[in-house]
Amino acid sequence: CNRTLAMSKPTYTLAAVRLGDVPEIGQLTADAFVDDRQTQMKNLGKEPYDMNKMTLESLPSMLHNPRCIAIKVVDKDSGDIMGVCNWGFRGFKPEEMPKMEGKPLPLEKPEETKADPEEKKEQDATDGIGKERLDKEEETDPITRLQARTGADLEAWME
Repeated sequence: CNRTLAMSKPTYTLAAVRLGDVPEIGQLTADAFVDDRQTQMKNLGKEPYDMNKMTLESLPSMLHNPRCIAIKVVDKDSGDIMGVCNWGFRGFKPEEMPKMEGKPLPLEKPEETKADPEEKKEQDATDGIGKERLDKEEETDPITRLQARTGADLEAWME
């Protein structure tokens, strides 16, 4: 049987994630993690975990990070983002990283923004101010303890 299989053309494109994609990716991520057990567990804490908000707050800085590469899969017909993947690399100098057309450039100096209450709490803990308050909250809310551990582990890995 001599059959030739015709390769169909892809109906999608791969491209660098751009800052303008962040809101769509935030919703896409939130939708994708609705049934994720760890995300559901985080929602049991005193303050529900908002994956969309977390993405909106964290993704822009990752896009500017020279050691992070984020790509999106885009439907050619609709232009909708079908998926996204973000990699963080360790042990590479910025000039050794792959170049992607459309990737936001690294920020020369950090943007100055007003800290929201959660950021203020984290900064206070880092500075040693309010550490007791944070420790007390973590003692009474096991979900806060989980988030502190998983977040600290990820941050340590990315340094």
